Amino acid sequence: MIIYVMSEGSKEEKLKHIFRIFDRDGSGSISQEEMTSIVTHLYHLIPERERGEVGTPEQFSQIIMNEMDKNKVR
Repeated sequence: MIIYVMSEGSKEEKLKHIFRIFDRDGSGSISQEEMTSIVTHLYHLIPERERGEVGTPEQFSQIIMNEMDKNKVR
């Protein structure tokens, strides 16, 4: 599905599609729980030698939220 979404459209359109996939409840934002789910599902893609730097999926999702959450509403 991701390959299909990424194959067509502008950068903005692609980002909107990806966001919509990650926003599972359709609320218009990505919650801490949704971010943890995303990170948990993709965690195996992080090389083992680098996992110590990011911590557990829960810790890494918190790092991501701290960096990316513009309005700090969770």
